[in-house]
Amino acid sequence: MISENIYNNPSSNIYYLPDIEAIYLEFIGKIANTDFKDSYNTLMKFVLSKDAKAIIIDQTKSQGGSMESRAWLIVNWLPELKKSLGEKKILVAGVSEAKFGFKKFISQYLEQTVKKLTPFPIEIFDSLEEAAKWIQHYK
Repeated sequence: MISENIYNNPSSNIYYLPDIEAIYLEFIGKIANTDFKDSYNTLMKFVLSKDAKAIIIDQTKSQGGSMESRAWLIVNWLPELKKSLGEKKILVAGVSEAKFGFKKFISQYLEQTVKKLTPFPIEIFDSLEEAAKWIQHYK
């Protein structure tokens, strides 16, 4: 899958995946609050500017962020994304290898919250390849 790295900070990389018209956000290491917000705000800008059909958020290399960051994501960022997209629906794929423990709990919590707060189809996968196949299925 050909990708273009369009942004990075100490905690993340953002890629454009033109084959599936997706913006791919990969978190790395421990995620500072400012990096978390910058990453998601930049993600939204690219989703809108590239008219992306899907978002992929990859947590496999992440060592986690704060509850404050996750609360901001749900209370501020998700409603802003929904408002910015209007009637357009976008696919949301999460990538997480967590099978148990706190990381799995957080992944499931975020998945369920996004499903409740937005009309976007959302699924969690074990790999980027699985997420890409799911997105291609909808195209």
